[in-house]
Amino acid sequence: MIAVASHGGGIVNQIFLGSTTTDIIRTSPIPVLVEKYKDVDKATCCPISQNKFKKVLLPLDFSAYSEKVLDQIINASDFIEEVILLSVVEGAHNDEALHKAIHEKEQKLEAAKEDLLKLGLMVKTMVRQGAASANIAEVAEQENATLIVMATRGEGLIKELLLGSTAHSVARRSNRPLLLIPSPRS
Repeated sequence: MIAVASHGGGIVNQIFLGSTTTDIIRTSPIPVLVEKYKDVDKATCCPISQNKFKKVLLPLDFSAYSEKVLDQIINASDFIEEVILLSVVEGAHNDEALHKAIHEKEQKLEAAKEDLLKLGLMVKTMVRQGAASANIAEVAEQENATLIVMATRGEGLIKELLLGSTAHSVARRSNRPLLLIPSPRS
């Protein structure tokens, strides 16, 4: 794993993540932990989260990449106390398509929840609408997640290449530590 430091939330951090951190996130073939700190530039500076695996937020778009991250969470369940499974519907052509997409994601989250409950984990599921990165950062804050774990590539690969990845946006937006699991390069 590569561990890199980043300031916690804040407007400056949301605009600039840092070129080194950005390059590492985009190119690393191994997992990257983006550590977030509070009280930066003070004697009391410390990581925002001491026990990273206490309450893990796992955003799922149900791509093959996010499914592999779910498998890794299952394999690491001995270290985790609670998991928040989040899926975001980013758009729909009409209300019927939106309701269908929400229902499909709810069903998939419930199936994943059952697998995690069998391992003795506490599990919460959520489906949100809107921009994925904004929702991930918001839920992490609201739920006091100790770590966000996500794939570096999701279902919108072409869009991510052109506009910047959801993972990169979450790294900029969130004041929570983020563990990025690289997807196999094809």
